[in-house]
Amino acid sequence: MTAFLIEFDKVAEKSVITRFDDAREALEALSQRERLKSSDEEVVVLFARSEEQLRKTHPRYFMPASEIARYSLAG
Repeated sequence: MTAFLIEFDKVAEKSVITRFDDAREALEALSQRERLKSSDEEVVVLFARSEEQLRKTHPRYFMPASEIARYSLAG
């Protein structure tokens, strides 16, 4: 599985994704980034086979809240 560091700006509803092949490196990056984040940011590491899979399983990091409600109802 691949590790993805997601830096999510809750106000702008935008994400920056960094892919890691090494889980330890991803968790170290998470630890460093968490120390610098603002209260308007969420930083997580998620594991998935691909970014496409990640976008399907965690849509809240990739689409506006208004679209998530429609996505959930259509699912």
